[in-house]
This record gives sequence, C-alpha cells and structure tokens, in this order.
Amino acid sequence: CAFNERLNKLKRSIGDEKKAKEKAINEFNELKVLFRIIRTTENEIFFERNVIESNNTQNAIQKRDFYANAPEQIELQKLFSEYGYFYEIKRGDREYIKKENHNLLNKKLNDFKFKDEKRDIEVLASLWMAYYIQEPSQKNVGKERIFGTDRYYDQIFPSKKEHITYEFVKEMILAYNFYDLIDKEAKIYRGNNSILNLLSDIDNIDNFEKAKKVVQQSLVFNQTLKNKFNDIADFKINKDKYIEKIRKYSHFSQGKYIVLAIIKMIIDKCNYLNNFISTDIFLNKDFLYNNVLKHWLGIILDKLLIPEYENFNKNIGSSLSAFYLRMQTYENIKEKFSCLDIDLDQEYKDIFHIPFS
Repeated sequence: CAFNERLNKLKRSIGDEKKAKEKAINEFNELKVLFRIIRTTENEIFFERNVIESNNTQNAIQKRDFYANAPEQIELQKLFSEYGYFYEIKRGDREYIKKENHNLLNKKLNDFKFKDEKRDIEVLASLWMAYYIQEPSQKNVGKERIFGTDRYYDQIFPSKKEHITYEFVKEMILAYNFYDLIDKEAKIYRGNNSILNLLSDIDNIDNFEKAKKVVQQSLVFNQTLKNKFNDIADFKINKDKYIEKIRKYSHFSQGKYIVLAIIKMIIDKCNYLNNFISTDIFLNKDFLYNNVLKHWLGIILDKLLIPEYENFNKNIGSSLSAFYLRMQTYENIKEKFSCLDIDLDQEYKDIFHIPFS
C-alpha cells in the first residue's frame, strides 16, 4: 500500500512510469525497519503487563492502564454487563460508548439498565480492598498502593478466570452499592455546602432551610435531633448543643471505607450474604437504603466508629487523617464488635435486623 502510494506520487511528478517505478524501488530498497524481539520464559505469567509497564515509563499513562486488558478485568466487565452495569476498565470508554458500541460488549451506554451508575476499576479496587480483604485503612485503599505493586492488586482480583463467578460479581455489586450509599451520607460533611458550614450562619434563613433538608434526609441523625429543626427560633435557643451533636459525626466524612468493612463484618456474622445474592436485593439500592443502612449506620457510628475516634483523640490527639491511615483503628473496632452483642444485650441478628420477607 505504501509502495503504491509512493509510486503514484512519483508518476505524477516525473511523468514517466518506468522511471517512477525504478526510483520507487530504489527508495524502498534503502528503507530500514526498526523492531525489537523480546524473549520470555514459560514461567513469565505477567509478560504482557510487564512489557507495557516497561515501555511506558515516560508516557502519560496511569497505573490502572496496565490492567485494562487483563483477562480477569475483561471477565469482570462481561459479568457486570450481564447485570446491567458498565464497568469501565479502560479510561474514556464510558464517554466513547455514549455514541459507539463497546468493542467487546457490543452495547452503547443506553443499553445498560443501570447506565447512570458509574462502575470503575479504581473505585472497585479500593472498596473491595476495604470490604472483601478487610483492610480499610486509607493507606491500604489508595490506588497508588493497589495498582503500583502487583502483590496488592493480586490480593484483590483473582488471576484465574474460573474464580470470577457470578456469586463473586454479585457480591462486588452489593459492596459497590453499599459504598455509593455510604459515600452519599459522608458527603454531608464535605464541601462548601457541608452541614457545619450551613449552620455557621443560620441567621441566613436559606442556610437554615438547606441545613434542615440535609438533616432530615440523613441517616446519621436520630428523629429527636431532626425535630429540633422544625422551627428556627426554637433551634437558636440551644443551637450550640445541637451543632455539637452534629459535629461529633464530622469525622465520618473520611470514614466510608471503614464503615463498608464493618458492613461486611456484620453480613458475615449474621450469615446474610446468601439472602442478598440469591435474589435481586444486591441490585436494589432502595432496599439497601431503607432496610439496611437506615437501621445499621447509626449503630455503626454510635457504638463502633465514634467511640474509637474519641478514644484515639483522647490518648493520641493526632490528626483525623492519622486516625484513618493507621491499621490499628480497624483492629480496635473489630475488637469492640466482637462484644457488641453482650454490650447491647441482644443477638447480632436482632441488633442488625433485616426484613428480607
């Protein structure tokens, strides 16, 4: 093809077909093609990944990109698709399939039942490290740690296709849905419109109304506290006390991974997993919100996370980041959880009840 293109160009410029052909042959005889041969051994399991990483050390490529063509990721993408989710393993694919069919799945974004639910390899890796591997410290869930060292990536994702079962993917979807719901609750303490920022200027009636809406919709606060927002004049009488009650949950803004890990601990303790994945409950965010998180989150925070933070603050007094970075935080919470039934004088299935039927 390249030879013919060059020949045609020479014909036009020289005007003599024989001379043009002779010149083209001479030019192509002088061509040199640069190539490289890479030899591997039968024991080189991650050959393709290692070649890609070595060849792209100077390029604008992210660590996650080395795994975009990994067989286990392609299999996960396929099974996520069967449940109505597009799981993005290659950057930019979500935008691409808004107009074009995905090369392997042969679907556009609108073909997915849960097209608005973003599912992404980086987020899945972090939340699965917290939920399934039970290592929810900020140090362990960081994407640089997971994708930067094969040992951490390989802890999370099975390397054999047969280990990626439908049950495995169902639990991943369940964990991802819990993560989304927890993150939404944690966001009330983040950003310019965070609950504490709004309450810092409640003389502004708009701020009070916004704060009221946040509090009323949150799963964190009990009904008595929510009732205090019915009237701004009544609220102002004891506003400092009410704000302090709200403030005590503020460190939850960075606690989504630990809360997710605790949820896994509860599911295992109460043997709930089969109830979730034997039906479509794992897909049903409304059920998870109204029948699980609405009841569990307050207990998780009040009985486990907040006491651990208060103890940390009293005895160590370091930063909030240090609290979530250290692995000992979750180890201490697991210890508290082991005695929760005794402390509350209830069986675990009574403490964390779910009306499955």
